[in-house]
Amino acid sequence: MPFSKEQLKAAPAYSINELAGADGETARDASYDYYKVTPYWH
Repeated sequence: MPFSKEQLKAAPAYSINELAGADGETARDASYDYYKVTPYWH
């Protein structure tokens, strides 16, 4: 799926602490929401 440079620059970014906290669920969910893709486990 192609993304523009602007989309990639605006994408969510997280620190290692945010990625590690709560098994990374918050960061993961925000990324799926941002890119509007269905999680593979659904």
